Amino acid sequence: MLSTAALLGKPLEFEPMDKLSRKIAHERQRERDAHQLHGLGYVQQLLREMGGFSNFALSFSIISVLTGAVTLYGYGLQQGGPLVMSLGWPLVALMTLPVAASLAQLASAYPTAGALYHWSSIFGGAGWGFFTAWFNTIGQVAITAGVDYGLALFAAPMLGLPDDRAHLLFLYAAILLSHAAFNHFGVRAVAVLNGISAWYHLMGVLALVAVLASFAPLQPVKFLLRPFSLGGHPYLYGFLVGLLQAQWTFTGFDASAHVTEETIDPTRNAPRGIVSSVAVSGLAGYALLLAVTLAIHDLPAAARAENPFIHIVRFALGERLGGALVWLVMGAMWFCGLSSLTSNSRMLFAFARDGGLPCSRYLARVSPRFSSPHWAVWVCAAGALAIGLWTPVYSAMVALSTLALYASYALPIGLGLWARSIGRWSRRGPWDLGRWSPWVNATALVWVAVITVLFVLPPNQLAGYTFVGCVALLCVYWFGYMRKRFRGPPRGTIPARGPLA
Repeated sequence: MLSTAALLGKPLEFEPMDKLSRKIAHERQRERDAHQLHGLGYVQQLLREMGGFSNFALSFSIISVLTGAVTLYGYGLQQGGPLVMSLGWPLVALMTLPVAASLAQLASAYPTAGALYHWSSIFGGAGWGFFTAWFNTIGQVAITAGVDYGLALFAAPMLGLPDDRAHLLFLYAAILLSHAAFNHFGVRAVAVLNGISAWYHLMGVLALVAVLASFAPLQPVKFLLRPFSLGGHPYLYGFLVGLLQAQWTFTGFDASAHVTEETIDPTRNAPRGIVSSVAVSGLAGYALLLAVTLAIHDLPAAARAENPFIHIVRFALGERLGGALVWLVMGAMWFCGLSSLTSNSRMLFAFARDGGLPCSRYLARVSPRFSSPHWAVWVCAAGALAIGLWTPVYSAMVALSTLALYASYALPIGLGLWARSIGRWSRRGPWDLGRWSPWVNATALVWVAVITVLFVLPPNQLAGYTFVGCVALLCVYWFGYMRKRFRGPPRGTIPARGPLA
């Protein structure tokens, strides 16, 4: 029988890959990914539906230049002034790329939800994995706390609520509740929202920059090089301590690795997600900070304002337009908190799956109806709420998350560098640094050491004391109890044990 197209004398045309063939190709890739995961010692439990863009979008949303760079804008302005924005941001972005690249090659070789903890266990043994997992968990819980508490700090004045502790905590708890509910009941919705979030962030930055450039009276470019500090200490000290604004923003990009068991073709998509999220965030954030800083009318008045970012935008654009842009930024913060809790819960799930936590058999459960690690989601949300109750000092909260997260980054990078140097790292992924690996890894470790020192100095000494206390408790817990009980990831994936095992 001839088709209608043939009867009409029109040539038949076929798409190179129609919807059915794409579906078949995805299913085959999922089967290969599940087989690869089985070779690493695990069965496929989580829903594997994320593509390359969704993987990138998750890390990009957690980095969220409309969150970190904005909620800590006043902190950076008070510590080091415009110079922290014009020179500090690109410095931190450039030095974060070696860290991201080092983690990317590990994600390409070992794509599991355990990610950093798993890598440390492979190269150093269960002990190193134990400490990496706890550092990453503490850091991620603190990130969720910092993002959602920061949103509450913005929401209170925008809603006309009193800026007191009780109202802030109420808003904070409500925001956490919304994120936990989505992550428990709506895995597919969260994946869709992550994709929307990436475009929302990009469009939000473009809108903010365009409106400020078009309607706000701007300072001359030389204003960006003006040193300024309210800290009462030498300017260089303030500038260096003020780098926390940028460095806290560049956290959470390991999320692309934590969702590798939910990502199609993770050995390629996860490393791309890690590196590209840092690079794109660096460019977008720089444009944002320059535009906002040039819109400052009175530097001392802006630095002393209750919320310098809101003060600058409202003064430059007026209550109505400026307020609309602040609400736009708050939407990005909500997306960021949602993505942060997603990544956080996956880390806790993976650690519990291997028996590394109290009540592991509950925390490792996946909801049969919603395909989400629901116990892990709610425990992470509760942990974030506890941190909000622990300290009202916002910079200490975010400094703790930065310290803990970068410690969890440094351990697998350092162990991988050592394993590569002695020929112990034999499994390589398609995304690899090759002969540049030792230099990139070493640069990453040096930078982590530098920021670890900087971010325990006043005014963030509380974060330093808390982190040291956490390390001490973990040492007691490991050597006194868990050392003989915790064996790490499946033995089939781990070579000879390291010195802490």
